[in-house]
Amino acid sequence: TARPQSAIHIWFTDLAGNKPLTVLAKKVPILSKKEEAFAYLAKYSVPMLRGAWLIKMTCAYYAAISEAKIKKRQATDPNLEWTQILTRYLREQLAKIAEYHHGPPGQGPPSTTTVP
Repeated sequence: TARPQSAIHIWFTDLAGNKPLTVLAKKVPILSKKEEAFAYLAKYSVPMLRGAWLIKMTCAYYAAISEAKIKKRQATDPNLEWTQILTRYLREQLAKIAEYHHGPPGQGPPSTTTVP
């Protein structure tokens, strides 16, 4: 079910803090896109171990859904899928960093000359 942004904000703030994972496990937000998990983890500066826990919980949720839906087809490997998702997310972040430091592609490096 969709959760309001305020509930997601509170949940990720708690995840970034010290709230026990057993409490957070009762209402883990299910995001519409798996890639959003990384954006939220970065936005709220979630510690790595707690972020890994969220990814495991999300993976378990999607595996359960897949198992229920896919009986005839071979299920995709969740390790491969999450590796591809993370790689795509990191590639996008690297492009944003490069654009920030070097300007949009095709413009060349910013000018260092000053006008008196």
